Amino acid sequence: MPYIREKQNSGRIEDQGGDVTLVYEYWVFGAQLEGAAYWTVATSTPVVLMFQGRAYRRDSITVEKTASAWPGREVWDARVVYRPIQANVTVEYQATTGSTTARIVVSREVVGAYAPYGQIPPDLGGVIGYDGEDVEGTEILIPQPEISLSVEPVPISDPNAFLRTISVMTGCVNANVYAGFLPGELLFAGADVSGATERPWRVVYRLQCSPTLFNIRIGDIVVPLKRGWDYLDVYYGKTFDFQSWSLVQRPRAVYVHRVYDYVPFILPGIDV
Repeated sequence: MPYIREKQNSGRIEDQGGDVTLVYEYWVFGAQLEGAAYWTVATSTPVVLMFQGRAYRRDSITVEKTASAWPGREVWDARVVYRPIQANVTVEYQATTGSTTARIVVSREVVGAYAPYGQIPPDLGGVIGYDGEDVEGTEILIPQPEISLSVEPVPISDPNAFLRTISVMTGCVNANVYAGFLPGELLFAGADVSGATERPWRVVYRLQCSPTLFNIRIGDIVVPLKRGWDYLDVYYGKTFDFQSWSLVQRPRAVYVHRVYDYVPFILPGIDV
């Protein structure tokens, strides 16, 4: 399991022409990939800390491989930079309760089933649109809220590193609880960035939301948990319904797939 060790002379103030930063340096052991090393540092160091009576907020995390004896024995050099917290940062929130369409093939509940007099309708286990061979399903509207967070000014000391970070985060979901949302519920849809050396940076972060579902019933199967952006897949099999004496197709198994990468949401200007 990856772990970190703080270097000597870590936790020092650096002043470059009035640009004051607090720098901590670490060794990261046991992480095979850069993302794993970054995650280890991000989850092992505080977002906000006090140093010599002043509050600092984490500004950037950089990792670089320094040694690799064999797979699983990599060593990474990590640098965490903190900046003094500024009291004049403005965060604006915008949200829309949008929706999108999705095709479902199993209903939440069968509230009625009818057949000609004297006959019993086949028990399909909630399957929708079964024609004897295929399952057609139906399209429904599902909520897909979107949130925009506008932050200004954002203390970006290295624009290239910042743009790389948000590019890597795009299309990923939150591995940590963030803004009241459970892990897996927020999809980072990108950011709009503007700024220059002579004026403050402004960033608009775009997040899409999908709720975590618990105890989902699909036919006779109960799925205890599906995190927001995981994908739920149903496998069907034919079986004989002895009540109606007919061959039907019912859910035989349910698979929950993780289709997005999980990363810690640490947004500059808000969290660092």
